[in-house]
Amino acid sequence: MRKKASLNLSINAIVVIILAITMLGLGLGFMRNTFGGVSEQFESVSDQMKQEMVESLKSSTEVAKLNAYEVNVKRGKTKNIYFGVKNSGTSTCTATFTITQPATGIGSQPWGSSTVKAPSTISIDAGDVQVIPIQISIASDTNPDTYQAQIALTGCGTKTETFYITVE
Repeated sequence: MRKKASLNLSINAIVVIILAITMLGLGLGFMRNTFGGVSEQFESVSDQMKQEMVESLKSSTEVAKLNAYEVNVKRGKTKNIYFGVKNSGTSTCTATFTITQPATGIGSQPWGSSTVKAPSTISIDAGDVQVIPIQISIASDTNPDTYQAQIALTGCGTKTETFYITVE
């Protein structure tokens, strides 16, 4: 009798383990599908925002504009903002971008090894609008503060935009 009882216990344990693994697999699949859909929605919102910038610049007299003038970024993280540029001319032009990195924050905290990057040049067809990403990478050694940065456009018009980066 003892051997039969231990065999039943082993079979029950195997069935429970198989059910647990199956439920774990279903749960992980559900989580992946849920969060996978969220990242696709973020990409869709980003594309939609770029399209709105293009439409806004096409219908205005502005040469260029940022999508955000104040950005909150946590230490050790990276965030993108976008800079739209319009070529109002009748021929293709080359836009040149110069980023002025912050030295210190408003509260006198050093900028550290954090960076603000953008493409240095792009070519824009006549009457067209291009949107470029500005990548803000905050190093983990950067102290919390608000920092001022600038992007200057030359080539397809001239404009300098100032934006503020709040490090949390």
